[in-house]
Amino acid sequence: MTIPIVNATCRISDSQGHQHDLVVRQTGGRAYTKVNSDGSTWTPRTPVRQQVARDTAGIFDGFEFQTGPRETWPGRVEASRRSGPITGRIVQVETIRTDREDRYAILIRRNWPKPDVQILGFCDVKKAPQAPLNAAETEEAIRQ
Repeated sequence: MTIPIVNATCRISDSQGHQHDLVVRQTGGRAYTKVNSDGSTWTPRTPVRQQVARDTAGIFDGFEFQTGPRETWPGRVEASRRSGPITGRIVQVETIRTDREDRYAILIRRNWPKPDVQILGFCDVKKAPQAPLNAAETEEAIRQ
């Protein structure tokens, strides 16, 4: 099953009460059918990716999100520092459903695996359907 594209516009606050903007786009997760050597089939997905379009708090400067097979709205995703003085540091982002389908709570832990939440807020989320991979894209995904 192909998951939707997610565009999240968030208003977040740090522990000092300062307000920040965070805009994240999730893409990928497009399904395709793969035929195994024994003739059986299964339906994997392309990797799910998060891209930060705006981050006025600088939370994700120098960080790269992990990619994976599952949707993270709602859910959890981690970003790792790939370079600089604190290589290996991890930021965990957790999104939680609210009573509205288009609004999610967001918790950000800047020093994961420490459980302390440094930033929290709410996101307005728009989900857009996307098509499964076509035949040419499926061939490319299978080769990778």
